[in-house]
Amino acid sequence: MDTIKELLKKYKKGDKEALNQIMIRMTPLVKKYAGRVHFMEKEDSMQEFYITILETIKYLDENKSEGECLAYMKRSVKHKFAKMCDKYITDIEIISEEEIFQTLEIRENYSTDTLVHIDFEKYIQNIEEKSKLKGNILRAFWYDNKSDAEIADSLKVSRQYVHRVKKILIKEYLEA
Repeated sequence: MDTIKELLKKYKKGDKEALNQIMIRMTPLVKKYAGRVHFMEKEDSMQEFYITILETIKYLDENKSEGECLAYMKRSVKHKFAKMCDKYITDIEIISEEEIFQTLEIRENYSTDTLVHIDFEKYIQNIEEKSKLKGNILRAFWYDNKSDAEIADSLKVSRQYVHRVKKILIKEYLEA
């Protein structure tokens, strides 16, 4: 197994597989810091750290010891982590009272929408107990946002039948 120092020499001579091996060896370090970044997706932060290592490799001196090369890459990743955290902290906006009230209003509407959604789901389940086909029609309309033609095609029934069933069931739901 080649050392980081040997892989670095190979990479600088044009061996792309050596770069792959360096990145694989640095994965535990990348995962360590990516796991600490809570303000972005883990995969995105891992990419940021891999890019940092890639940029760092350009400046590494292959005549340095193995420990010095590893320490330099570790410091680079650590500094990138610190920069990302600083940027995140400075990007946080101060929220005005008006924005807070707007957010609360949106949440109230969301709660109402959620109750309607739960109620409609129960209605669909009741319909499915009586007729699986009618339940599927309503479910495709409500959740999948499909047109009558798309529903008819997927369930192998006529578009007119889908329209009629959907119309009756929605009217029945609204009257209840």
